[in-house]
Amino acid sequence: MKFFRLYEWIRESFQVGGTTYEERIYAMEYALRELGGLEHSNAYLNDGIKYLSDHQQGLLQFVESAYKQMKIISEQTGVSEDILHLMWEQKKHPVESQQYNIMEVQIGTSLMGQYEYIRKKFHEMMDKVVRASSIVECINSLIRPYLFLKRTVNDKFLDLLQFYFNTRKYKRSRRNERIGRSHLELLTGKEYQQPLEILGY
Repeated sequence: MKFFRLYEWIRESFQVGGTTYEERIYAMEYALRELGGLEHSNAYLNDGIKYLSDHQQGLLQFVESAYKQMKIISEQTGVSEDILHLMWEQKKHPVESQQYNIMEVQIGTSLMGQYEYIRKKFHEMMDKVVRASSIVECINSLIRPYLFLKRTVNDKFLDLLQFYFNTRKYKRSRRNERIGRSHLELLTGKEYQQPLEILGY
C-alpha cells in the first residue's frame, strides 16, 4: 500500500544512523508531496504533513550534528571520514544481520589497531547526538517504562512497541476527534475493533 510505504520513508528519516541529511530531506519532501496528493479528507493527516513540512530541517538537525562530529573525529585522529560514515550507516542495520557484519569487517580491516579507540570515540559522539535529538528523547520517554521487562531491547521488541503505540486509542485529548481513536485510525481514516485486524488475523 502506497500510504504505508511513504510513511515508512518518513519514519526512516528520523532513524539514528543510515543516510545523510541531504538524502533524508529529499526522501521526506518526496514522501510529504506524495502524501499530500493522495485523495483523502483527513484533518489529522493534513496537520501532520504541514508540521513536518514546516519543521523538517529542525527535526533532522541531529543528522547534521552527527556529520559535523564525525568530521572533527577525522581531523583529530587522522581516520578517513568514509570509515566514520560507514559506522553511521551501519547503525541502521540489526547487529545480527549479514549487512551489519559485512560492514564490521570493512571497518575492522580499515582501522586495524585503532579499532577500539575509534569505536569508543564514535560511541561518545553518538551519545551526544542522541541526547541532542528531540525525536530520540521523545521515543526514549515512551519506551522507558517498558525497559524493565527486558535487559536488552532489540529491534523486534521496538517493533512491538511501535505497533502498540500506533494502535493504542486516545482516552483523552484536547481535540475531540482523537478521543477513542488510535494514531493509525487517524492517519488512515479506517476504524479497527481489534489491533489483530491490522495484522490480518
